[in-house]
Amino acid sequence: MRTNSVTVDESHAIAKTRDNHVNAILKSIRIATRVIAGETSCEQLISNICNNLVVRDGYNSAWVVLLDESERIVASASAGLKVSFSLLEDMFKRGEYNTCGRIAIKHPEVIAIKDTEKECSACPLLGKAPTKKTLTKRLEYNKKIYGLLSVTIPTKLAIDSEEQKFFKEICEDISYTLYSLKLANEREEIIAELLNSKSQLLEEKTKAQMYLDLAGTIFIAIDKNGKVIMINRKGCEVLGYSEKEILQMDWFDNFIPEQWKERLLEISRKLLNLTSGSSVNIENPVITKSGEERLISWNNTVLLDATGNIIASLSSGEDITERRKSEVMGKRLNAQLKHSQKLEMIGTLTGGIAHDFNNILTPIIGYSEEAMLDAAPGSQLRSDIEHVHSASLRAKDLVNKILTFTQQIEKDMRPVNLQSIIEEVLDFLNTSLPANINIRKQFDPACGKIVADASQIYQVVMNLCENAFQAMSRKDGLLEISLESIEIDEESIGRFTNLNQQKYVRLTVKDNGEGMNHALMDHIFEPFFTSKDRGENTGLGLSVVHGIITNNNGEIVVDSNPGKGTTFQIYLPVTEDKYSSSDSEEKPKQNGSERILIVDDEPAIVNMFTKKLEQLGYEITPTTSSVKALELFRKEHGLFDLIVTDMTMPDLSGLELAKEMAKIRPETPVILLTGYDNPLTDNKAKENGICKVVHKPVTPSELGNLIREIFEIH
Repeated sequence: MRTNSVTVDESHAIAKTRDNHVNAILKSIRIATRVIAGETSCEQLISNICNNLVVRDGYNSAWVVLLDESERIVASASAGLKVSFSLLEDMFKRGEYNTCGRIAIKHPEVIAIKDTEKECSACPLLGKAPTKKTLTKRLEYNKKIYGLLSVTIPTKLAIDSEEQKFFKEICEDISYTLYSLKLANEREEIIAELLNSKSQLLEEKTKAQMYLDLAGTIFIAIDKNGKVIMINRKGCEVLGYSEKEILQMDWFDNFIPEQWKERLLEISRKLLNLTSGSSVNIENPVITKSGEERLISWNNTVLLDATGNIIASLSSGEDITERRKSEVMGKRLNAQLKHSQKLEMIGTLTGGIAHDFNNILTPIIGYSEEAMLDAAPGSQLRSDIEHVHSASLRAKDLVNKILTFTQQIEKDMRPVNLQSIIEEVLDFLNTSLPANINIRKQFDPACGKIVADASQIYQVVMNLCENAFQAMSRKDGLLEISLESIEIDEESIGRFTNLNQQKYVRLTVKDNGEGMNHALMDHIFEPFFTSKDRGENTGLGLSVVHGIITNNNGEIVVDSNPGKGTTFQIYLPVTEDKYSSSDSEEKPKQNGSERILIVDDEPAIVNMFTKKLEQLGYEITPTTSSVKALELFRKEHGLFDLIVTDMTMPDLSGLELAKEMAKIRPETPVILLTGYDNPLTDNKAKENGICKVVHKPVTPSELGNLIREIFEIH
């Protein structure tokens, strides 16, 4: 009996020890939970965990290592050891593991070692821990390993399945907490507390509500009947209601748009029938108290009661309305950028073509002009030459349109009244206005002036009106033209690509014609693109319009739908500057006797200018090589009173040639001829001795007038 009595007493003592052990651990976990709730540092978190696990009747010692994805140590903590943990920490840093760590990192279960002296001979902590019994497990959540936790348990306790199960639950709780911190999201930590603490949901409702209200995201719980049973402060702010107003309201009837209701009800039903670990992510709009729709990104999961039954859905949401607007705006701006780059590429190509074409046109116009003077008036030869000259002038006009599109032509920029230009265009169009079309105009007399080339603006208005007439040719049409003053502010500037925050004149040309789809609108500003039938007038129309408006720091916006007409809106900046135009002066006489050096790599152009200028009395030295021209100027710079040079030539460009000549004799004036763009500012031109930049094609007579004018000035 004595023996049996001792056995019973020992059993009671062991049971009491286990109860004390379990209670101590539970108490330490509760303390740890309160401590780690506000932690944002993983290092501090694992330190608090170790300190709270090592308590009287709890674990004798504990250590934690956190590992990255390559299983390299990133943090560690320990408590209750008789020696510095750095010995084992250094081992992990070398990529080595002690026995329990090596096994635990490869297996998901708890690794139990009952005698460390026999099983862990290589461990640097051997003999340093309070007991020989250890439990080790990897910290893992959603198949992601965060590290290892190892503890030693009191000698009197056995490492049985119950002890291992208890330790496993502790590791799972710690793993989920590490997961929450890894996401750096306070709401996931609160959800973890709600999902993993079963009875704690109701017992600590006040505490949970406080945390929810501090969160920067929406939290809302909806029961199986669709009633709101919990909402945090952020949710009330977004929806515009007080908490008292929202509670017990039907979520789907009051806050979900009609077109979304059935879909979300189905998702809710499926979610409430799934397991407790399930979640659903979705984006959908909600209706606020003011009637506004806000787009919310939701993470939806479920709430459990004390018995583990699903009682409601729990959703955390982020208001992404503004972010989505920014994304849409970003896509729109990206599309506008691509379109702008495409037009720029086309502009570069057409500009190069225009340059070569101008070199061809220059001698054609010049020689035909001279030939007309030699041909007898009224003769067939004179008539034929006039046709050639007329055709070459039309070609010159086409090149000017190309250069306008590519923003590479000089303009007569001055303040102009847009209304007067529109009236002039309409007066001209009235003479040939189709009988089925009416014009309605509305002008704001307070519109300011714009700085532009009047002839180009005339071309813009004419082109838009003619396009509208063609679009309305098969029906009774109404062309509406309006002019108004508008100010682009910070709120509206995002809709435009080229505009700034200032006052603009907005010209609107609207027709009720055939309209067009978005595929056509993506191409209408490209040169030679057309939707017209073969044989109808096509060409550079809208591409030139686009080039003119863009080059004047404005923007053109088009809106159209098939069968509903087209609206063009043009924005041009208002100016308060006052420009003074000089009175036209009498053209100087062409004749002279000065010495001129002509440089152009096109022999036909050199011969044409040489012939004409020699007829006017000038002494001409022609050359088709810029290098030879520079050598000649170095040797005989005193022989030349003026230089006429082409811009684009092999070896030395006209600009480089002028720059070198200016070093030798800066007072010699230089006329620079260019076939397309003019990259020179007035100051840069003067620095290089260039007194005038002239766009090809230029006739011999025009060049003669310019030369005489320069000599008169100099």
